[in-house]
Amino acid sequence: MAADTPIRILLVSDDGRSARVLARMLREDGFTMELLLDGAAAVARLSRRQLPHALMTSLHLPSVDGLSVAHYARSRDPTMPVIFITGYPHRLERSTPVLSPAPLVHTKPVNYAVLRNQIADSFEASTRSPEMRPRRSCAPDEHPAPVARANSVDPADDKPSGIVVAK
Repeated sequence: MAADTPIRILLVSDDGRSARVLARMLREDGFTMELLLDGAAAVARLSRRQLPHALMTSLHLPSVDGLSVAHYARSRDPTMPVIFITGYPHRLERSTPVLSPAPLVHTKPVNYAVLRNQIADSFEASTRSPEMRPRRSCAPDEHPAPVARANSVDPADDKPSGIVVAK
């Protein structure tokens, strides 16, 4: 892999607005992002040759749920980092079969600084080429700054949504 090849992340979410914001932020931090809005499209994408380096997915998706997408991704690349972004982490904890290695789980609203650093750390600890490491936006020992929500909970369905960004 060339030294200038960025980490490719497949982001799968049914919340298009928040997903586009998150994808844009990750692009600005040096990642290559691909965004899909349902599980069936993600499975189709993962069946093609050039796999993403990581999968970031919601748990609840139209057509195929995020856990099934993650299992399919791991069937194609057993070492692929999987990151769940969900408002319902307890549902993931009760699910079987369990993914190994364990996925990262972020509860909505997502703290972007923590998420971004965990993605970078997962590649620094992996066997992947060090040239794939993205720029770090804050040092690992820094604590996230006070946060503000990009989106809020939808009172109609009490579904958490959004991204927390450090100021």
